Amino acid sequence: MRRRQMNTDVEMTVGKTLSDCTIVSPATSTRVGLVLAVLTVAGFLSPCAFSSPVQWSQNGRWYEVVSVPTGITWTAANSAATAQNGYLASLTSAEENAFVFGLTQAATGVWFQSNEWRFGPWLGGYQPTKTDEPAGGWTWVTGETWSYTAWQQPPNNYLGSEDHLQFFGYPGDSATWNDLNGLTPLRGYVVEYIPEPATLALLGLGACALLARRRR
Repeated sequence: MRRRQMNTDVEMTVGKTLSDCTIVSPATSTRVGLVLAVLTVAGFLSPCAFSSPVQWSQNGRWYEVVSVPTGITWTAANSAATAQNGYLASLTSAEENAFVFGLTQAATGVWFQSNEWRFGPWLGGYQPTKTDEPAGGWTWVTGETWSYTAWQQPPNNYLGSEDHLQFFGYPGDSATWNDLNGLTPLRGYVVEYIPEPATLALLGLGACALLARRRR
């Protein structure tokens, strides 16, 4: 019952107002057009705010928290991350999970309240099949091994449609996860990059063009 009320409130909470993208850092300005192009193609043109990518010294990768105040689905977030020549964050250790959670705490607008629940941004975990519901069959978009988990509570696949991963907290923001319907409009996502982000903008143009071509 609590989960049913939670999902209903999430859908009612996220607004639909459109406005210009806010560029938080000059270093990210080149990527704004790329992501807007993907969101437009996907049918999710939304205002968004880009933070500066931050490198984690333990693996050399970079992470960026993107805020989308009007809401974004998992599929649209995944497409936008790909267009930035990155991917939705794959968190394979407690240390990496804690680091990325800290970045979401420094960002603006990616967490929101629904009743007593705290909803955070999309991550790169999903279930490609429903054979091992609800806790089995999870994978990362990168294909990395799914071994570490940080569930806030065991996934329950409410209504048979919760097969995408997000940060989720109760009663406050937390470095824990939740399974959620991928069509739920959350307010942000986390992108992970292997090369330095400054080199990604030109490469991302090809991804945008490819997405646009496939829609025709």
